[in-house]
Amino acid sequence: MALGKCKECGRECAKTAKVCPGCGVANPVKGSTSALVLGLVFVGLAITWIVVTSNSKPSSAIASNPVAAAAANPIGAVAEVGLSGIYKKVCDDAVEQYGIAKRNGTPIDACAHAGMVAAAYLQAKDEPSYAQWKKTEKADCAKAGTPAP
Repeated sequence: MALGKCKECGRECAKTAKVCPGCGVANPVKGSTSALVLGLVFVGLAITWIVVTSNSKPSSAIASNPVAAAAANPIGAVAEVGLSGIYKKVCDDAVEQYGIAKRNGTPIDACAHAGMVAAAYLQAKDEPSYAQWKKTEKADCAKAGTPAP
């Protein structure tokens, strides 16, 4: 239990006490409001900074220069680089899985996995690779005796 001194008589009492056990004054221990005020000021400044910086429009030099854009919005640049890296990893993994299915599975497995690789490239918005893998899917599905979707 946290203790504090009574504002009237100076006797120690619980910070949550409704009355002082020594003198009977109501709410004997004052809470520290300076920390609360300082915290509210900090939060207000942080919100103001976020609003001001998020509403600023990039200049044409920044918009046409990816390096300047990354400097102006490092979080967005990291997210974009991270997302493109994720898409590349998904596509690479799908191609690797297709190779395993082609080597060790049935023709239907190869057909299905070629379709999954095509879907990965479609998600990554890589149109040339998507078109190539749709052709591969069609050929593998024909070998399996199944129409390509």
